[in-house]
Amino acid sequence: MKTRAAICREIGAPWVIEDVIIEDPGPRDVLVEMRCAGLCHSDEHVRLGDMGAPVPVVNRMGARDIVPFIGGHEGSGVVIDVGRNVQSVKPGDPVAMSFVPACGTCWSCVRGEQHLCDNGARTLAGPMIHDKAWRHHTQDGAELNRMGALGTFASHVLTDERSVIKVENDVSLVSAALASCGIATGFGSSVTRAGVQPGEVVVVDGVDKLRDGAAVELVERSTGTEATPAKRTKPAGGWGHHAAKPDAATADAPKPGQPKPDSPKQD
Repeated sequence: MKTRAAICREIGAPWVIEDVIIEDPGPRDVLVEMRCAGLCHSDEHVRLGDMGAPVPVVNRMGARDIVPFIGGHEGSGVVIDVGRNVQSVKPGDPVAMSFVPACGTCWSCVRGEQHLCDNGARTLAGPMIHDKAWRHHTQDGAELNRMGALGTFASHVLTDERSVIKVENDVSLVSAALASCGIATGFGSSVTRAGVQPGEVVVVDGVDKLRDGAAVELVERSTGTEATPAKRTKPAGGWGHHAAKPDAATADAPKPGQPKPDSPKQD
């Protein structure tokens, strides 16, 4: 089939919208009609050459180079076709994308380390995961990589069954798209890496549009004050870690472990 997609043909070149060719689903493939896609900066990192892999490594993934590739690894949509061996979803199912496919049976998955699943080794570049076939091509016949083995910057996505997660019919596909990367990454960074615990007061530095709402709500609930979103201008010292001086509205905010002013005192 023919569909439209945003492609990066050369590192540093702008995204271009082109018609691309997608072949019929293979045995473990799922064809999804996209409804929502998020722009994560990881896509820009790859486009600009800030994130990637040396050509010999890309070759081991089964690709000649990291470009050309279809951008996007965050999104949601509705399944419209499946391969003959697909069992977890069927046409009509709403799904969220997963840029780290998890089989559930390899050594890493059974240990609860799905982010190290063997299937995730070829998500930056290369053909389809299960049978190593190229099913995405440009109009001139070039093989197309897909960001995260997905390529959500397209009207349709053909990906492995292990790269989609079925969601309930009443779940907003906008929310499902955000959960497929931004929310999962933000939650994991806060809870798994930073070790944030309930009741702690935290400062979120460098929030993007997705996490603004969550950060503001967290600050308001934790401190009992009204949070003001930061100005989106580059600091004088450049982007990075910067100290914040509390103003009068937040100076008296309770510290971790202390009750709020309106809470009953504990004996």
